This record gives sequence, structure tokens and C-alpha cells, in this order.
Amino acid sequence: MLAYSQRRKTSAEKVRAETDVPNILLPARARFSDKLTQRAMAFEMFRIDFNNGQNPRTALVNINELAHKIAGVAETIGFPEAGRLATALERSTSSGYEQHASIEETWRIVEPQLVALVDELELIMDA
Repeated sequence: MLAYSQRRKTSAEKVRAETDVPNILLPARARFSDKLTQRAMAFEMFRIDFNNGQNPRTALVNINELAHKIAGVAETIGFPEAGRLATALERSTSSGYEQHASIEETWRIVEPQLVALVDELELIMDA
């Protein structure tokens, strides 16, 4: 397994290499990039809310909705890893509801995925 700094460098290099998107998608890519800080901060706020017991169900719903937005566009505009991570996060939050899993059980699966997605968003911002 690569060290965090090596993963960061490798992923940042991939992000730069994946900027070869059609010109028609460049405005969407710019809007997506402009919202990254806000989205990463929102995910962190939802995580804090959950861990502090401040309406954890609402936090999971908000995480699901934001992951859905990212999953829907990230890969198309040249951020496939962010899209993959957001899709996995969205599925995990949804399957927790569908399987009637406890909130704590769902969170054990969701939290590491959330951290991975936020890390990836930060890599994109740093690239």
C-alpha cells in the first residue's frame, strides 16, 4: 500500500492527466471545481453532526444527497475516482436504509468512504 503522501501525489498526477475532457464540458468542470471546497466542508460538517449525535439520520440523508450530486457528474467531467467514491458512498447510505440497518452499523461502513471521498476532493483542489 502506498504511503499517504505517495497516494496524494499519484492521485494528483492522475487528476491533472484527466483534464482531457471535451471543450463543451469545460464550463461544467469549472463549476464542479468551484464548488469543491464548499462540498468538502459540508461533508465534514455532516460527519461532525453525526459523531456529535446531532440528528444522525439527517446527516446520513445529507451525505447521501451530496454524494449523489457528485456521483452524477464527476466521471463525465474528468474526475473518475471522485465519481467512483461518491457512487460507493451513495450506495452505502442508501443500502443502510433499504436493509433497515442500524444507524451505527451504517455509519461504520459510511464514515471511511466519506473520509476517502473528502480526501479525493482535496486532491482535486490541490491539483
